[in-house]
Amino acid sequence: MLATILSELNHRSEAILVSSVLSNDGLALASVASSASSPAIDEDNLGAMSSALMALGHKTAAELVGDGLGQVLVAGKAGSVLMTQAGPEAILTVVCKPEAESGAILGHMQRAANDIEALVSARRA
Repeated sequence: MLATILSELNHRSEAILVSSVLSNDGLALASVASSASSPAIDEDNLGAMSSALMALGHKTAAELVGDGLGQVLVAGKAGSVLMTQAGPEAILTVVCKPEAESGAILGHMQRAANDIEALVSARRA
């Protein structure tokens, strides 16, 4: 079911290369590449980096702006990585091409994150 949500997310933008759902401690729960030509991404590394960046983002947001974290964006010359919390127990991470429209993708991610949160919560119940 998580893979279905990720596949639907990937189809919303041609700029998305890979999308993943990770536990807060960085374990990969599901990952979907947009196509066979998408670059191979080490899920363990992606999970560890996403977990660390989200933790740092939460701490930064709490201490500097006194509010909860919305998203984390890492932009590079060869592409970007977007992360958002998918409920209290999961992180949604997307790796994008450099021409990605981050605002539009973050909107798609938020809808997917809501679906992921509902699914993860239902599994825990």
